[in-house]
Amino acid sequence: MYGESASRIPGARLWCREPADGPDPAQSILPDGCIDLIWLDGDLLVAGPDTVAHPVTIRAASRYSAIRLSPGAGPELLGIPAHEIRNSRPSLHELWPAGAVLRWTDRLSSTAPNERCLMLERLSAQQLEQHPVPAVTSGIAAALAAGATVTEVAQQVGWGDRRLLRHCRAAFGYGPQTLRRILRFDRAVRAARSGRRLADVAADTGYADQAHLAREAKTFGGAPLSQLTA
Repeated sequence: MYGESASRIPGARLWCREPADGPDPAQSILPDGCIDLIWLDGDLLVAGPDTVAHPVTIRAASRYSAIRLSPGAGPELLGIPAHEIRNSRPSLHELWPAGAVLRWTDRLSSTAPNERCLMLERLSAQQLEQHPVPAVTSGIAAALAAGATVTEVAQQVGWGDRRLLRHCRAAFGYGPQTLRRILRFDRAVRAARSGRRLADVAADTGYADQAHLAREAKTFGGAPLSQLTA
């Protein structure tokens, strides 16, 4: 069973998946502009920012404890540019010194399973206190999520196209136009999952029409939106 809750870290979400009976289910994780840090069977995994649906087989006998960071927060916590882990799922051992990973895994291993999400949140908050997300990064993500064009965002922060592109690749994993499309698609997915008509979803989330939304669903999810949100 999957559960999700708000985090004390701005824009982040905590999520967990309890062990389940039956065969391991296969799922596709859709792009949302976020980076996740996942505790699974004694290991810390990093889910990098995706540009396409990521197929994954859920280990039915395992408990997942995770934090999904807001767009732009992952690189500050991890200390690496987001584009280096785009469309990948590395272990934290591949990204951090062994000693730093050991400190986190020791804390998580000694925490009760039902408290691991909170411990992961605490460790992440401590890291982000030392390396906070720059205001310009949060501002770019918020503006693009609200529907601003890339040109408008560049004018807002006072940067040229190249500087904005470099910053977005490091902070989010891809350029501003791709981030804008992914954030809009994520809004559409969440709206569609609430049971709303797809034509209304397309209109309310800024697509030209339902056909435009359908093309984006194929691009980012590899399937019709009705199938992705079933």
